[in-house]
Amino acid sequence: MGFVHKMAGHALTQPSSSPQNPISEKSVWLGVCRLLGAQITAKEMVVASLRRRRVGIMVRDLDGELIILDTEADRVHQLNRTAGFIWRNLDEAPAPERLAGLLAEEFDVEAHVALTDVLETLQRFRGLNLVLNG
Repeated sequence: MGFVHKMAGHALTQPSSSPQNPISEKSVWLGVCRLLGAQITAKEMVVASLRRRRVGIMVRDLDGELIILDTEADRVHQLNRTAGFIWRNLDEAPAPERLAGLLAEEFDVEAHVALTDVLETLQRFRGLNLVLNG
């Protein structure tokens, strides 16, 4: 009963970019959505913005990990540093691509790894009803 999102090396294979084979943001998003089995389209994910649910949520920091008590669902969630970072920055940077940029800077990881982690974490947050559409 809990949720710890681990910052693991998720590989997103993509072709090399060149003038003859440019990589568009849309193709990367589509690849990530397919990789994650997302039920929404890349366009919806790019424009989607989320915010933290406030009602029924209590948050505490415990040695660098966030503990979230969801009083409506009667559940406790433990977030590691990565998921906690995403949670803390969600209201200020609700778009997944912006969160991924912040995450990549903070944890010194490649952009596609950060994007994959953000998308997976947001999917988990949605599934646990911890976020609302912004």
